Amino acid sequence: MTGETLTITHSGTSAVITGLGHGQADAIARAYRQLKDRASAAPAPAAAPEAPATADPMAQLERLGELHAKGVLTDDEFQSQKTQILSRM
Repeated sequence: MTGETLTITHSGTSAVITGLGHGQADAIARAYRQLKDRASAAPAPAAAPEAPATADPMAQLERLGELHAKGVLTDDEFQSQKTQILSRM
């Protein structure tokens, strides 16, 4: 096979892409670096506002369960929010 070869190594695992046309390996590496730089320069997402301390924790847990059952919240999001509500009780 002719052409350029691109080797990608991450966490001790390597992948080799062969048969790339002239300049393609460099273009892929540049695009990756740009995306990586852009992601590291992006501001961190704002934290979700916390529920008012006066809100009824049981009502919050019921609403949380409804959102989870509807698929609005993932299992991880549900557990995280539930833990936060229970810690304020």
